[in-house]
Amino acid sequence: MFVSAGAHLVLSSSAAGAIYLDNTSHGSASIVAWDGSLQFRGTSQHPLVLQGWDEATMTPARDTGDGRPYIREVAGRMTLVDARVAALGFWSGRTGGVAWTGLSTHPSSGAATSTTFTGNTYGAFVTRGQNVTFSADLFESNQLDGLHIHRGSIATSATFSSAVRNGANGFHVDRATEKTVLWHDVSQHNATNGFVIDGRPLVSTASASGNGVSPGSGTRVENSAALDNGRTGILIEGGDQTVLKADEVCAKVTGIALRYGASNAIVDGNDVRCSPRTGIRIGPGAPGALVFGNAVSGARIAVLVTNSGGGVELDRSLITLARVFGISVRGVNSVVHGNENVISGIGFRPVDSRADARIPALHANITANWAYARKGTVLTYLEFHPLAVLWLSIAFLVLVGGLWTRRRKPAPHPYPESTRWTGPADEPAPVLVGASVGAQSGLHSRRDYDDRLNGGDTNHHAPLEPALPASMLPDSAGLDVVRQSRRNLDDARLNGALRNPALRNPALPNGERLEEIGPHVGHPDVRWQSSLHARPEPIDSTRPIPRAGERP
Repeated sequence: MFVSAGAHLVLSSSAAGAIYLDNTSHGSASIVAWDGSLQFRGTSQHPLVLQGWDEATMTPARDTGDGRPYIREVAGRMTLVDARVAALGFWSGRTGGVAWTGLSTHPSSGAATSTTFTGNTYGAFVTRGQNVTFSADLFESNQLDGLHIHRGSIATSATFSSAVRNGANGFHVDRATEKTVLWHDVSQHNATNGFVIDGRPLVSTASASGNGVSPGSGTRVENSAALDNGRTGILIEGGDQTVLKADEVCAKVTGIALRYGASNAIVDGNDVRCSPRTGIRIGPGAPGALVFGNAVSGARIAVLVTNSGGGVELDRSLITLARVFGISVRGVNSVVHGNENVISGIGFRPVDSRADARIPALHANITANWAYARKGTVLTYLEFHPLAVLWLSIAFLVLVGGLWTRRRKPAPHPYPESTRWTGPADEPAPVLVGASVGAQSGLHSRRDYDDRLNGGDTNHHAPLEPALPASMLPDSAGLDVVRQSRRNLDDARLNGALRNPALRNPALPNGERLEEIGPHVGHPDVRWQSSLHARPEPIDSTRPIPRAGERP
């Protein structure tokens, strides 16, 4: 349905209790007004239902990527009173559900009162709007933000409204907006942040169109609550003169954060609890912040100032049950001064400065109830040194992997026929063979071999051993070579033993003595030789050859 300029569309629950916008594979039914006006009115007893519907399945319309019904006002006025809007929107903010979208020359306007926005892509979306107001509304279970106030919007307000269980932020005030007011609102159980105020300019230098690039300004979040959201309770990024006053924040990670050019912000009278890691974080890049009269309970670090880029005033803060530091200042660009802060807790120091930061110029502080944690444990050390946890985890994995690898049995060989492994016990004993071998030698056992080798003398025979195959026995020529090898081996052993001066000219059996024959060629030691072997003599085949371990 298209409402053109000058036309008015009024739908009320007295005429139709529910309006279903059909969604099919061929298209969807939407309501769009261009410079016209839209009014959707119900009563508290009979609210008006506006819902996307899939008639084929008789279920609410689902966003499958090919479009879904939506309601959009362009450069006109749209009003919703006691309405129930559900299952609308896809893709961008302008088609994200219910959207007020103005033009650069003609802003949109309107209001939503006592209206529920459920299951849309955005609960409600405003861009280039002026004086659009939300009062007593509920933004619940939408895919992205509950209420998104986009660029070019001036004097948008949301009062007594709630954003619950949305897929991104509860209330999101985007760049290039002015004088946005969030008053008495509740943001709870959203996936990322409770309140996001993004006041950064659209570009950091001159824009392509030549339009102004001034940051957002004048946003106020007062008497509101950010409870149990995924990341930060109230996040301020950029902007000038943003005011957070008398808000209640319950967070596990960060309560309130100011950063990225949030200049001259005022954080006054807020209550941060639920033991967050950081209660109030200022910086990087948040000069001129005034933090006055806030209460932070149970935080690991109550107030953390990191490279603020300018002076930060910290006055009359009440810090209780801090677990590490009450006030911690870090970075050379952080300058903190203040008066009359009350700091209590159990930790390292009530006031801390590090990373080349100046010592905070705080006066008339009360730290009498601060207890110093002098005895550290392994758990407290790991808590303050998260990188140690990382390296210990890596070392543990390496150790466990090595032990598991050593204990693991190797897999069986997939092809046992192709590789035959034999241990040392299975290897045959080496046999010295000098020349050709054959069965014609007439030697059939190791004992016969020893008899031939010793010239028939059987006094030194070893115990009878099993017969050797004929292929492993030497012939008569091979026996002569073996006899000579044994003699050379005996001479070498004897010369090595007699290098010791204590063994010179010892008496040997049968009157045999050792004679000095002079230095060996290439060795300075004196060489000794048996008197029986002093002169060359022919090989005596009848002389017994000593066995291994016997003296000659």
